[in-house]
Amino acid sequence: RQLFVDLPLGAWRHAPVMASVFSPLLLAVWAIGGGALSRMSAMFVARGERATVRTAVGFARQAWGSLLLAPVVPIGAAVLALVPAILAGVLLLVPGLDLVGGLLYGPAIVAAVLAAVLLVGLAIGAPMVTAVIAVERCDAIDAAQRPYAFLFKRPVHMAGYLAMAVLSTAVAYLVAAGVGGVALDLAASAASVVGGSPAVESAGGPPLLGPDRGGSVSASGGTAAIAAAMVGLWRELLLLLVAAAVVSAWASATTAAYLLLRQACDGQDPEEIWEPGMVPGTFARRAPAPPDDHGVAPREQPETADAADAADDVSGE
Repeated sequence: RQLFVDLPLGAWRHAPVMASVFSPLLLAVWAIGGGALSRMSAMFVARGERATVRTAVGFARQAWGSLLLAPVVPIGAAVLALVPAILAGVLLLVPGLDLVGGLLYGPAIVAAVLAAVLLVGLAIGAPMVTAVIAVERCDAIDAAQRPYAFLFKRPVHMAGYLAMAVLSTAVAYLVAAGVGGVALDLAASAASVVGGSPAVESAGGPPLLGPDRGGSVSASGGTAAIAAAMVGLWRELLLLLVAAAVVSAWASATTAAYLLLRQACDGQDPEEIWEPGMVPGTFARRAPAPPDDHGVAPREQPETADAADAADDVSGE
């Protein structure tokens, strides 16, 4: 909660200018990181293959536009659907035109129902949007509408698979947080066996190997304050690793849920995922490029970092 809820809200509340500048950059980094994690999960869940980090990041970089815009498409459509209500509200403020506003309020309610359906569907299907792109390599519009289609076609299946994803991620969180918490406690306790430095106490781990000293104590100043800051930095890095493990587990769970839901809705084999050489958004192979004037076929542009390395190796041989 502190990392994903309190920190963003606090940034917007206390530093709105800086938050507005860095939020798009963070969203782009999140899109590429989430896309890479989902692609690695798709390769492993579908085929048992372990994609390299370079390959997964290369895939996410190519699809970064879709990864970034797919969650925004339903929001934009919902905002457009609310335009009649906004227009009706403006007309209701003008004497004489308020009658027109009253007539338009009925269609505005209908459009608001559409906006509500879009937003509720987004809240339910948003966890699978990144998985759709990682599996299908489709554009943002296709990735945004596919969870809606599955929701209306197999609502019970979708609810069950998402519940399984949430449950497995919760288990991963309990394990990762438990290991991290025990590690912090053991480190603080072992470092406090001899004397108990305020720098160690500021890390917040209660001593397991000695009497409780009443919670964390901040260092007063000088080198002790610097040491306490360094200890706190190492503690935060461990907590970031715990958060990364939870995010990775969520990406794997939602990708597996999408593959199972796609099989239930379309009867498509979970092993079928997009790969380089296919047309984006389909599983059709690209047509070979026509030869040039000398009858030599042009060399295809590799679509991933590993494909580029393989092509260079072949050309070198």
